[in-house]
Amino acid sequence: MSSQVTDFKFLAVIFDDASTDGTREIINEYLEEHFVVDNNNANDETDDAVVLLRQHKKNVNFFLAVVYLKYNFYQIKKSKVPIVSEWMDKANYWAMCECDDYWIYDNKLQEEVDFLDQNPDYGLVYTDYDIHQYETGEYIHAAFENGIKPIITSFEQHLVNAAYIAPMSWVCRIPFGELMNGYHGPESIDMSFILALEAFLHSKVYYMDKVTCVYGKHKGSATKQTSIAKQYSFAHGAYSTQKYYFDKFNLRDKYPTGLDYFLNAYYCYIIANQIEEDYPEILAFFQRKGKSSFKFRLFGIMMKSKLAMPLLKAICRYRINSSN
Repeated sequence: MSSQVTDFKFLAVIFDDASTDGTREIINEYLEEHFVVDNNNANDETDDAVVLLRQHKKNVNFFLAVVYLKYNFYQIKKSKVPIVSEWMDKANYWAMCECDDYWIYDNKLQEEVDFLDQNPDYGLVYTDYDIHQYETGEYIHAAFENGIKPIITSFEQHLVNAAYIAPMSWVCRIPFGELMNGYHGPESIDMSFILALEAFLHSKVYYMDKVTCVYGKHKGSATKQTSIAKQYSFAHGAYSTQKYYFDKFNLRDKYPTGLDYFLNAYYCYIIANQIEEDYPEILAFFQRKGKSSFKFRLFGIMMKSKLAMPLLKAICRYRINSSN
């Protein structure tokens, strides 16, 4: 972070979520080594957190706010945004870098801000990125340019593909609160999906063909869960968001199979665990797929039969167990 070369001041915010893995000690060492202790910037404490504000010793444009949460907000689904809302409201731009991700290009912020300054009709810029799989050591360069993920240029393209545009690569001029105020759908673990969709609705979004950051994949990360229940929970959040926008903009007729990726991946889990709220969508999925697949036609018939449904549940449980 300190290697970012800019001609403007920027504030980075680090949250420690009351962790017990030694994170706080690492942050304290980093602060002591690289940041000035200024008595004019006294620590601020609330019922929720202790906040420290520091300036970097060498990079005078770099300010750091460390938020030591007194309890884990994620576990109780409490937003951290109110803690930093004052800073975010005053900022001309905002960027994210979460979890195991990191920036690798010194001019990342400067070049993205320069682009937005010169192109007022664009509200968000994102870039290419590398992938680092921590367990295996595998490193993949330029995920977008090498076709690992598609380059997305429109709202509908992003929605239908439940796509990913590397949130650790973003710089955005649209106020965070303005993006979130536009969404009135169900809660989702994948907040970046919602933010990107709203950004596409608010303005143009630009893809910059340059690798600026790394997506760190880890077994414990939200998109690489070892438990199928957690995989389902994460995927269902994105699926619920898709349904919200499909219905809001009447896109089901235009994209009749637009929700099929999630349904195809999790129909066994939904049926085996009797998640009845998703049964109508699953049944419609079977009817669509049944036109070209005997298996799905049969599954659709079984779902409509009280006598056959227990057998279908058993089949789905077997398929889940045999795939793990």
